[in-house]
Amino acid sequence: RKVEQDELEGHREPNMEELCESILQLQEQLLEVSSNHSTKQYILERLLSSYVKMKMLFSTTDPETGASVPNEEDFAYQVDEQQRLCKDIQKYQQALEEEQVTLRDLEGQRTEATRINEKLSTKLQVTC
Repeated sequence: RKVEQDELEGHREPNMEELCESILQLQEQLLEVSSNHSTKQYILERLLSSYVKMKMLFSTTDPETGASVPNEEDFAYQVDEQQRLCKDIQKYQQALEEEQVTLRDLEGQRTEATRINEKLSTKLQVTC
């Protein structure tokens, strides 16, 4: 009865379940931010590494003929393909992030429905 009175007056202290849920949500947010940063950082490092290697390997033309170094076009194509794949990864990651938001919203709704069901169950047990 005192808990109900405190809830009505707005002096309710969070219970252990709510605290655990809050901690879990904060941990998920931290993991999401760090993993997103790690993936983006990895992609940038990979692209920069490929670009630097291309410039080191093919920075000059053949001094005797003036032609480009053999395999330069193939290597450049592979770097472009890698860049395209990295952009695709970023798009998929963005889609996954949007789905995670939807799943978090649904999880919140499920938790709320469970809490309401528990309250109703408790009230039914008290009245019986």
